[in-house]
Amino acid sequence: RYFVAAGTNGYCGKVTFRAEGVASVFDPVSCERHAWRNGDGLSIPPSRSVFVEFAKNGDAVPSPLQNGEAKLLPLAPWTLTFPSGRRLTMDAPVSWSTHPELSREERAFAGTAVYETSFDLDSVPRQLKLEMGKVESVADVWLNGEKVRTLWCEPYACDLAKVAKPGRNVLKIEITNTWRNRVIQDLGLPEKDRKTWMLYRKGFNPGPDDPFVPAGIVGP
Repeated sequence: RYFVAAGTNGYCGKVTFRAEGVASVFDPVSCERHAWRNGDGLSIPPSRSVFVEFAKNGDAVPSPLQNGEAKLLPLAPWTLTFPSGRRLTMDAPVSWSTHPELSREERAFAGTAVYETSFDLDSVPRQLKLEMGKVESVADVWLNGEKVRTLWCEPYACDLAKVAKPGRNVLKIEITNTWRNRVIQDLGLPEKDRKTWMLYRKGFNPGPDDPFVPAGIVGP
């Protein structure tokens, strides 16, 4: 068994181990395992790690889908709903901290907002992979009212096949961001109007003139 870790930029390239036997790659975050061949390409997201394991007499390990088998299922439109009841409709999910229809106060929101869309399937494929690209910061994925997974690091992706069904499917993604944007907003307000309080050290904490950081599903 080999422990393989990537740096902050991740890793993608061919890897060869001085080992023999049936090889597989185990992801300790998703607890998923797939077949791998010694000397093939290995892809590890930024700041993540995997276990590469070799067994002389192992059970068959499921293989990942090959590129030729996959097809894209576009998802649109989307709605974004805040706890206040504020609701936006968009062609694709975007960060709420930069959305032009929101006021600065709304763009500073810190907490959990919900992205929702739906899609139709004639039949459920062997794998139905949701890929959200960049997310800030934690995503709870629900399909048809069932919790699929909580995603808190790259890649923000998961398989929906186990809870998908033929016909209409409703996808809901609850995104929780940090409070940084709320702090930036509050530092520019009179103290009586602020919603947050913190010990402040200039040069270390954000300042009132700092730009907002991304929040929600950034994509693509």
